[in-house]
Amino acid sequence: MSDELRWRASLVRLPDEIFFELIRNYVGEVKTPFNKHDLIARLESFLRSPRVHDRIVSLIDSTDAKILSAIALLHEPTYDTLFEFFEHQIAPIDLHHRVLNLEERLVIYSDPESRKIRFTPFLSDTIANSVVRTENIVQFVPFNTTTARSPWLTDAFLLGLFSYLSDAPDPFKTAGGVKKRVADEMRAVFPGIETRLGTATRLDAILSALTKLALLRPDSGRTTVAIDDWVAYGELTPYLRRVNMYAACLATSPAEIADIAELLSHLDAAIPPDVAFDRDTFDRIVRLVRINTGRRSALTGEYFEILIDLHVIIDEQDRYWWNTRAFRDPSFATPEPHESPLIVHPNLEITVKPWVEFIEGLRVCHTMKIRVFDVYARYELDKTSLFRALDDGVTVEEVKARFEALAPVPQNFGFMLDAWADEHGSVQILDGIAIVVDEDRRHIIEHYGPFQRHVRRALAPGVYLMARADEPQWRAELAAAGISPVPETRRFTGDHVTRDTAPRWSTSGVQPVTVLKPGPGAYTPDDTAAVRARIIESADLESLTDDQRLEFTRRVESRVILFPEQVAAAVARTEKVEAKGLDYIGKVRLIEQVLRGRGTALEIVERSATGAPKKHLIRPESLDKKATELVLVGTTIPDGGAIRIRVGKIGVVRKVRTGLFHE
Repeated sequence: MSDELRWRASLVRLPDEIFFELIRNYVGEVKTPFNKHDLIARLESFLRSPRVHDRIVSLIDSTDAKILSAIALLHEPTYDTLFEFFEHQIAPIDLHHRVLNLEERLVIYSDPESRKIRFTPFLSDTIANSVVRTENIVQFVPFNTTTARSPWLTDAFLLGLFSYLSDAPDPFKTAGGVKKRVADEMRAVFPGIETRLGTATRLDAILSALTKLALLRPDSGRTTVAIDDWVAYGELTPYLRRVNMYAACLATSPAEIADIAELLSHLDAAIPPDVAFDRDTFDRIVRLVRINTGRRSALTGEYFEILIDLHVIIDEQDRYWWNTRAFRDPSFATPEPHESPLIVHPNLEITVKPWVEFIEGLRVCHTMKIRVFDVYARYELDKTSLFRALDDGVTVEEVKARFEALAPVPQNFGFMLDAWADEHGSVQILDGIAIVVDEDRRHIIEHYGPFQRHVRRALAPGVYLMARADEPQWRAELAAAGISPVPETRRFTGDHVTRDTAPRWSTSGVQPVTVLKPGPGAYTPDDTAAVRARIIESADLESLTDDQRLEFTRRVESRVILFPEQVAAAVARTEKVEAKGLDYIGKVRLIEQVLRGRGTALEIVERSATGAPKKHLIRPESLDKKATELVLVGTTIPDGGAIRIRVGKIGVVRKVRTGLFHE
């Protein structure tokens, strides 16, 4: 359905009282017989007039502009969504009156079924071009930074961590926290790892993030690193690896990582380059993106400070800016196609350059020990690091091939690795679960690829060593191959932990839904008071009673009167909509009137315990009698909370509409 058809349908569905009031106000008295569609066509013709467009825009103030800009940036929000966005910015009662007033002024309307708020189609281009501004919602300052800030949480840094943790597993104390020996070693290997990251250190935060991403896993009472998990992580794009690692640093649990990663990606797309912002502006951007994307995982506590410590947000000259290099560092690309990412020295020290491809880097770092992480990280390949790779099922030929594919190797390289491999094979102590398969069924699993991926070692014909941690996976593969083995009785030392194979990270990019483009600045309203004064001065009020003059003035002040010739509209309204002070009976009758009607609510002003006025917007449900007192029972708008107020405590009660186009 087109916007124009949707708008006409919304008007047709209005209660007659509201419909005819709008028609009388904008296009004059309704003559009988009448046809609603003809009346709507007259109203449409009125709204298409450039003169009407100019006057409507001239009466829009800065708060109107803020609400209209939010409607545009939130992509046709519902009432609830709009209230959520302006929480703590505009009081709910004030926002309700503002939205209702914009409906009465025919600037916006809402679909009664979806409750989405839309611009009136004949005005939408004018409002979008003249009023809607990004700066009405978020305040950017042009800012060209002179300080390039590269991120420290890079692929090269993660490769160094992988090497260190593979060589020195189980970094955590039983009671929690990092072991002192591990912390001391890591401070020496990774300079700056003790720098603060929020209330923790980079060391604590990164180890926690790796655990939440399941790149560090508890297994039989220890914390281990499994290369398969890291390879799966490495199959993500460099951008997604970064954004997921940042998300893991921010998340309070693994379940939040994917949502926060996608939220960060949307923020990266939304925030323009070369602008600075303050903290309140950033919080509004986060709220805007969260609502538009449905990513409701809360960024709680010190998230802003953590983003600064991660170099995602840069604090410079008392302003903040979004560091796009945190997601797109140039070290991702090889500077020269012919330049090797490794240098293998004759003493088997290896220099790893920051642009090494991540999965290739994992495979070589799996066989090395990191010595120091610097601009170029320095590693060492020795006997124990090679043994670790061989224990994990990698052959010495595979190790040699991995290095030879990335860099020239010295003449002694292959000889030394072969000698160590021979020494490794002389005595072996293997941990795992042995499967023994009869000869007549052996061919089934030997040719079943999914099962073979989990085999750690073929110990003998039909005897396979399997990883304990992978037991659920290889059992499933055996069942898929048609085999149900009965394993030998085995003894466990410590608690066996089943591995969670579900991905804990975001695996795909996002389609940006919010792109904030700086414009000419915030909307600057006309002198709306002067415009209203000219309307009143130009109107012929001689034939009106005092009450009708007051009603005309009220309508001009509420900006539903655009031109002096609308003076006849003031004659129509005589209904009482307010009772206050000692008018107890008037308050009761007004409450009863709203209880019997549709599409109306009550604005209540009561005195708090301190004597200060306290406002509520209430959808009334009943008027109960308690002893000698009447009690108003209802729910508050917009949050739906239950409320009970004695009528005697009410200072003012007003009848208000919940909305023109919905109840």
